[in-house]
Amino acid sequence: MGRAVQANRFLTATALQTEFRLNEGPNRVCSRTIRRAITRVRGFVSYWAAKKPFISERNRRKRLAWCHDKLNWTIEDWRKVMWTDESPFCLGFSGKLRVWRLHNERYYPRCMQGTLKHDKKIMVWGAFAAHGVGHLHRIEGTMDRHIYRQILIDHMRPSLEQLFPDDDGIFQQDNDPKHTALSVRFHLNSNLIPQFHIIPFMFGNKNDDFRWPAQSPDLNPIENLWSSLDRKITNRRPNSEAELFAIVLQAWNNLDPNLLTALVDSMPSRVAAVIANNGYPTKY
Repeated sequence: MGRAVQANRFLTATALQTEFRLNEGPNRVCSRTIRRAITRVRGFVSYWAAKKPFISERNRRKRLAWCHDKLNWTIEDWRKVMWTDESPFCLGFSGKLRVWRLHNERYYPRCMQGTLKHDKKIMVWGAFAAHGVGHLHRIEGTMDRHIYRQILIDHMRPSLEQLFPDDDGIFQQDNDPKHTALSVRFHLNSNLIPQFHIIPFMFGNKNDDFRWPAQSPDLNPIENLWSSLDRKITNRRPNSEAELFAIVLQAWNNLDPNLLTALVDSMPSRVAAVIANNGYPTKY
């Protein structure tokens, strides 16, 4: 039974009862006894399974190689990076909330968090570094390479100059196809933008060894910043998308500088965690 659990960690006590015929006859073993036996023999404890995106073998190897390449980067090196990304925000808060209630008040209206099947939302682009935030831009319409190229002109470059006036900042973007389109790469090459996502000047091919690793939200602290920003405006009550953006923008401009620094300073730990986990997802 212990070997079966070792091979398949999602086996339930009920499934084990059936497989080993422990639910039959006078020697029937209850599920609680099975769980205790597994804990005693194998040391396994039942937990809710963590939800993380599955990583392909190819991307696991690339994540691992990228992290080994950045293993010697210091906190000072990471503080030179300007992190960028897009994120949606819904009119109503969609994250989980805790509530004080009695046992029988689970479905009381004042104790429930309402949901909408088709809640309206906005999409924003933002940039930040360890010492401050750059622009936060509301994306109108459906994001494509043309809109993204204009964002680079109107918001990315001004943010880079604002956060790193000495021109020593490094621009980071992930591998979204809109970010790696030919017209975008040509623009970046033409404007000599320093960046993590290295784009060869001969734009007929991409240097995969240096591209931002795919399926790696745990290596991009701006993902955590979006979550923090969403929680910061939990009690929002906007009547329109325009009001929602105004609320998000105000919260963005008032983010705690200590939070920004802590997120960026976690990069050495993130890199080490990916290496320790052999390229698989981490707690970040």
